[in-house]
Amino acid sequence: MHLNYSKLSLGLATALLISYSTVLQAKTTEALVIDALIREFKSITTKAPATTEEEFGFSPEGSARALILKFITSTTKTLDIMSYSFTSIEITDAIIVAIKRGVKVRLVADHRSNLSEDRIGASHKALTRLVQAGAQVRSIKKYAIHHDKVMISDGKHLESGSFNFSAAAHTSNSENVSVRWNNPKAAAIYTEHFLSRWNQGTVFLGTENI
Repeated sequence: MHLNYSKLSLGLATALLISYSTVLQAKTTEALVIDALIREFKSITTKAPATTEEEFGFSPEGSARALILKFITSTTKTLDIMSYSFTSIEITDAIIVAIKRGVKVRLVADHRSNLSEDRIGASHKALTRLVQAGAQVRSIKKYAIHHDKVMISDGKHLESGSFNFSAAAHTSNSENVSVRWNNPKAAAIYTEHFLSRWNQGTVFLGTENI
């Protein structure tokens, strides 16, 4: 199968590459996908505000996921994530691009919703992609559900709210996202909470044949 990408837009080429990768499951094609994603996300990479401020987003209006992507793309050093449901392709892609930029990523996710009861395999696939990109991932099953939805960026920026990292949270649900930029005190409090759950988690090494 031969595809001529030179005449295609980046967005269309990326979509075709992803489809082609799904069919062939080839690591070389996956590398091309990542290269295309890096180019695409570089165009929306943002810097965090220089001053202390708050920013908000909502779903299904679209501003919630946009703010989360802004939060990820502005990260320069570390990104700690607490998740209930983790299936969003777009958020996974943005995190992978951040890893390729040198960001150290740790993620702790609810075990039941993402692994033991992941009937269609979307969470397994998303989390495995993160592991393969270099993220540290753990699952936690100590609680009835691990319902935290939090990101801590560079030890000083904090994202929280009701938004699950899923397609439904973006398109179907009523959700909210709050970001506190340059608030190291709040980030430190949530980092302590993150570490308590991280230490209770079990390492997830990924699923073969993803």
